[in-house]
Amino acid sequence: MIAAADWPDQLRALAFRFSAFGIGPELAGMTLADAWGLFLFLRRLAGGGAAGAAPAAAVDDCGAAPAIGAASYPPGSCHDDQAR
Repeated sequence: MIAAADWPDQLRALAFRFSAFGIGPELAGMTLADAWGLFLFLRRLAGGGAAGAAPAAAVDDCGAAPAIGAASYPPGSCHDDQAR
């Protein structure tokens, strides 16, 4: 179980880890409910959620992540040539 005081710090760490999603600047403006939902989502991607590990394509070895709902990697990633 997560201690009540620990999850915001863990959320900031997860946001840094998954910085390819570009959510860092948005954290300060989120409601607690939105932040909690984001925390659960990122924790699941990191493999620490109840549903198990993230799919292999979630974030790869170069740190690139496809946009949510998209099948291609962002321009300039190590997979830029594969996205075409």
